[in-house]
Amino acid sequence: RDILLVDTPGCNDWLPDFQVLGEIARWLTAIYAKNIKLDDMLYFHPISEHTMRETTLRNFNMFKEACGKDNFKHVVFVTTMWDKVSEEVGWE
Repeated sequence: RDILLVDTPGCNDWLPDFQVLGEIARWLTAIYAKNIKLDDMLYFHPISEHTMRETTLRNFNMFKEACGKDNFKHVVFVTTMWDKVSEEVGWE
């Protein structure tokens, strides 16, 4: 089975959200046209951001809506940057 890993710019990075979403949409359209289907997706979130800020939560909800109810079960929420916080804080 082939695995394709794609690193997209995140929202709150150096591009405006609408531009990030537009780039991702164009890429998805291009791979779909080549008959490449996605099975699962990883959503990365820094554990050092131990509370979900309003913009982070909004972006996550936008992502969830874009995936759709049936497809969201194929998304794995992955936390990163554990070296930036204590293990206790991370588990909270």
